[in-house]
This record gives sequence, C-alpha cells and structure tokens, in this order.
Amino acid sequence: MGAWLSFIAAALLVCSCTGGLYLLVRRPPVRRGSSASAATGGVSPGVARFRWWTGAVLLAIGVAGLVILRPGIGWQPESSAFWSDGGLPALEGVLREEVVGWAQQNRAMGVAVGIVTPEGIARATFGRSRLLPGAAPLHEATFEIGSITKTFTGILLARMVGDGVVSLDQRLSDSLPPGTELPDELQSITLEQLATHSAGLPRLPPGMVSVGLFVRVVLGLDPYRHYGVEDLSDALSTTRLAYVPGERSEYSNYGFGVLGWLLGRRGGQGYVDAVRDLVIDPLGIDDVETRSSDARVVPATGHLGRAGIGPVWFGRRAQPWEMTEAFAGAGGLWSTLDGMLAYLTANMRSEATPLAAALRLAHREHFRTSPERGVGLAWARSRRDDVGQTVIWHNGGTGGFFSFLGFTEDGRFGVVALGNTARPVDPLAGALLAAIARQET
Repeated sequence: MGAWLSFIAAALLVCSCTGGLYLLVRRPPVRRGSSASAATGGVSPGVARFRWWTGAVLLAIGVAGLVILRPGIGWQPESSAFWSDGGLPALEGVLREEVVGWAQQNRAMGVAVGIVTPEGIARATFGRSRLLPGAAPLHEATFEIGSITKTFTGILLARMVGDGVVSLDQRLSDSLPPGTELPDELQSITLEQLATHSAGLPRLPPGMVSVGLFVRVVLGLDPYRHYGVEDLSDALSTTRLAYVPGERSEYSNYGFGVLGWLLGRRGGQGYVDAVRDLVIDPLGIDDVETRSSDARVVPATGHLGRAGIGPVWFGRRAQPWEMTEAFAGAGGLWSTLDGMLAYLTANMRSEATPLAAALRLAHREHFRTSPERGVGLAWARSRRDDVGQTVIWHNGGTGGFFSFLGFTEDGRFGVVALGNTARPVDPLAGALLAAIARQET
C-alpha cells in the first residue's frame, strides 16, 4: 500500500512540474488592437504575474517533492525475475518456491539468497538491484548488510582478546581516550557487556532521538551520516543507563558504536582498518567492503517499497547509509552475496580458518536471555524446533536493505539472504534453513 501511495504522490508531483512549466512558458495569443495586452501576451500585467508565480510555485513544489521522494521506474517481467545458479539441483524446487513466493508476497524489488549444505552451495535471486540503467545482476551487486556488521565487530573483539590487546572484562573507563567524561554508573561496563547488549545502554545515544530523526527515517534518509565520534564521546557524558549492567540484554546500536570505536582505537588506525586487517583479510573474504565507494560493482539501490503495473516496476529509493566511525562497528559494512557466502562458510567451518579460536569465542554463549535463547559476541543463539538444534545468526536492516545470515551449530546447514527493499528477510531465511535441514534428515 505504501508503494502505491508513493507512486500516486510521484504522479501528482510530475503533474505539478508539468503544470508549472506550462504556465511559465506558454504564451497565449496576442489580442489585436491593444498595445498593453500585446505587451503581456494578450492578458493584463496582473494576470501575467499571477500565472508566472503560480507556475514557479508548482514547478518548485514538484521538483522538491521528487527530490525528497526519489522515485524510480523500470521494466521487469515477473516471469524473468528469478535466477538460480543450479548449484544444488535437489534443492532447486525449494529455492524457487520460497524465493519467488516471498518476493511476490512482499513486493520486493530484489532479493539474493545463498544456501550451504554438506553437498555444496547454491545461489538464487529474484528481481533487480536497481531500476536505473547500469544495474548489476543481483548476485553480483553490493548490499548494505546493516547489523550483520556487529558479528564482524564481535569477531574483532575475540581476535583482539586472543592477541592480548584487550580483555573481555576490560572496563569502559579504562578504554576511552584520556579526558573523556563518564558518569559513575557507566564506569564498570565491560567490553563483553557491550558485545552482548547487556551494558544497560539505550538503543541510541541521548539527544539523537528526535522529531528530525523520525522525519529522516520516514523520508528514507540516512539518520547516522553526520554523527561523529565527538558526538558519541559527548553522549557518553550525559548517558543514563536503562538498567544495571549485566542485569539483562537489550539491543543497542549505541553500545556497538562505542565498541567498534574503542576497538578501532586500540587497533591504531580506526575501525575500518582494524576489521579489515584482523578479520576480513585473514578470512580471505574478497567482497566485503568497508565503504560503498570501495565496491567493485555498482551497488544495489535500497528501496522503501515497490509497486508494479504488469512488467513496469515503480520504486521509492532510499538514501545509502554511510556511517562514520561512531557507528561503523554497528552497521557500516557492505557485501555481495558471494562475500556473505564466504563469511557464512568461514563461520560454519571455523576450524579451517586462521581465526578458529576467535570464531569459537565469538560463537559461544556469553549471556543467557531466555531458556531458548542466548547471546554470543554479537551473535544471537536460538533453539529452533523446526531445524532441530541451535541456530547461530544475526540479521540487519538499514533504510532500504534487510539481511540475514545464520547457520546450525553443528555447521551443516547455513543460509544468507540479502534484500534491497524495506522488508525483513528473516521469514524467508528461516523457511529456507528449515527446508534444507528437513531435506537432509
């Protein structure tokens, strides 16, 4: 429904632009016998001025509205929207049924999935990476992976613990730059508590939640773009905890922003270089990017929704999220489907990597949230009856992208799903994981 409302709004804005241009450039016939009327195109000066100003206002409203709305239009017959590499022929029917069914039900612009089983790997996509010309195929496009970035930060922490650079029980007060003001109740927070969302920090820093932030999110604009480490440091000095550290676990982008910033400082060059040097490169992953500008192919475009009339697809584009150092550790990475599949496989078969100890430390439970669920270093751990064992996973979401990556604790089955529409892909990923586990039992 939202996509159709956006489509109607875009059509009205186009009409506003067209009407404004018409009033600005149209010259009515000159009325003979009147020099005054001839000088103003056959109308009085007052009417001419009114028409000019009305045209200018309509044109300005139309252009401004289209800039804010960011509509896109393209051509994609549904019959040609599905693609598969055929990597696992026995699961081809499952892939097609689940991917196409979910994409059509959710009016997705595009979704790319990969599954890993003991028999191999398969990839499948539905839709488009962007509506504009020059779109990369979905299985090659770069996606915002959002909060899956937190798992990289968790592994970075585990790697630095193994290297003796930091410790899990290291206090926040001992990790911040000299001179940083920190209220007494925040002094005892540990790095492990930051990594398990049990530090008591709110979801976002104080002062960041505002009407302006809400408006930016509704309009599909990046809410983090101008928030820097100075803002983060200032926020710590005024933060009041939501609960006593270690009492419970509540999701906090703020906490992971702080953790990524601190680990980047200890690494010497900032979060981006630290996570690349200590995690991404050692795991041999070529297609995980720390900046969208690093992408080797045209990045996918995030969309707030999609509508369509036959093969004509309409979408409302979201602004890319370019997180600064303050929130890079919470959600700043980008990846192709192959990059996420390589990352998934490395986590599933950690003993075959040079970071086996760090991966084991990151995966194991560090905080119990319920009888069926725990938290590792960023990783969620959930007992799934439909899969028959614990699933280690994380999801992500930005303005126009959603993502999911998860695998069974025994390392046999895994799935990754990347979507460039504001629709959670968790149900699709969960259905695929359960389906491939059933096929093999």
